[in-house]
Amino acid sequence: MAAVLGWIVLLAAAVAAAAGAAGAGRRWRRERRTLEAESAFLDGAVRDLREKVERERVREGAWGGFRKFMVTRRRDAARGVVSLEMRPHDGHPAPPFVGGQFLTFRLKTGEDRMPATRCYSLSDGPREDGCYQITVKRVSPPGEVSSYFHDHVREGDILDVGAPAGDFTLEKSGGRPVVMIAGGVGITPFLSMLSAMAAAGDAREAWLFYGVRCAAEHVAADRLRELRDRLPGLRMVVFYSAPESAGERAECDVVGRVDADAVKRRLPSCNYEFHICGPSAMLDKMVADLKEWGARWQSVRYEAFGKASVKKRRVTDESGERHKITFAKSGVSVMWTPSMGAILDVCEQNGVSAESGCRAGNCRACMTPVRAGEVRYISRPGCVPEAGSCLICCSVPGGDLTIDL
Repeated sequence: MAAVLGWIVLLAAAVAAAAGAAGAGRRWRRERRTLEAESAFLDGAVRDLREKVERERVREGAWGGFRKFMVTRRRDAARGVVSLEMRPHDGHPAPPFVGGQFLTFRLKTGEDRMPATRCYSLSDGPREDGCYQITVKRVSPPGEVSSYFHDHVREGDILDVGAPAGDFTLEKSGGRPVVMIAGGVGITPFLSMLSAMAAAGDAREAWLFYGVRCAAEHVAADRLRELRDRLPGLRMVVFYSAPESAGERAECDVVGRVDADAVKRRLPSCNYEFHICGPSAMLDKMVADLKEWGARWQSVRYEAFGKASVKKRRVTDESGERHKITFAKSGVSVMWTPSMGAILDVCEQNGVSAESGCRAGNCRACMTPVRAGEVRYISRPGCVPEAGSCLICCSVPGGDLTIDL
């Protein structure tokens, strides 16, 4: 009996020791997970702080209004597409920028015309020589400003340029995997983003889906191949919708247009940061299809200038809305109804002078102080204005409104 009791005591001690070891193991694993989480949090906080400092440094280097830049190089980037390099005419360095931002230009395109304001994406990353580069397609039917760049702007010419701006940029260096979807000259902000990634050694997973008609319209083809070789995480899929020879059909990855089905076939999930830039028809459908697939709305970003904007949510005249817009500086008051469109449209219909550029809520050229009342946006602005101001190109009155125009 004593021997049995002894064995029981030994067994109980062994069980207690095992339980203690298991408990210690669980505590160790909990502590390790806690330390790992804290370490990840601190790493993220440090990375966010560094990025904030860099963005502040970029912002501090910016200038107000317009600055004189000299065109130092002009070259063809594709059929009907020209790239222009420029540097400050005063010889002082140009500040850095964030890949994906744009420049605003004020151009006098004719003696009898008012200066035109337009925005063009930077099409290269920040450079040591301080040059900026834009890439401009000749619009058909002929556009006033794009034709001016193609027909009149030459090396040595001086242009009025606004500082780099815009929030169509990658969220974090080395952050979430990214998908870039471009059509035609919509590749320009992605050339800038990819160049910045290559310069920073950013090895994140990145996909570029790029569609053009044919090889002759493949913008910056050599530069894109160079970036693909420099970025180990980059996968590039090129679409030709109308190849001009059998050789071109073999040269591209897909014969056809860029669409969401082609994107979905290649991605394992929709858990990416999506950036889209291209013609309006492509933008409209791609944004809707990605959302239907399950991509989070906050993760789908697009760049749209001029008429190339995702369809705006407009209210109908049946709503009975009628709001008074008062343009304080001009002394003009207008009774607004939904059929009149955005506030910028109302300005143009009633002879109220207003600056504008992209007409899609990206460039901030039309940002106007609000004296009284409020607005609501009929499309999501790419660049959120400061409190007390509004972007008149993509907003309508939310009630009686007084603005500083």
